[in-house]
Amino acid sequence: MPPEGDEQTVDDWVALGRQQVITAGDVADSIRIQDTAGITAGVNEGEAVQKEADAIADDYGMIDCGSAGNNS
Repeated sequence: MPPEGDEQTVDDWVALGRQQVITAGDVADSIRIQDTAGITAGVNEGEAVQKEADAIADDYGMIDCGSAGNNS
């Protein structure tokens, strides 16, 4: 459980993680049907969602879960 008062921030971050899973599935579907426009759109959406999730994690102080965690 997140600390009291942080529930919304943590819920938003988790929701973005779930959206990444959905987006990855959409990209996989696009790959299966060889839909290059769908692949590109999905990758772009995934990158935008990742950037938003990283910003929340960075602001919250989750060093390894934020943008710094993408460097390894």
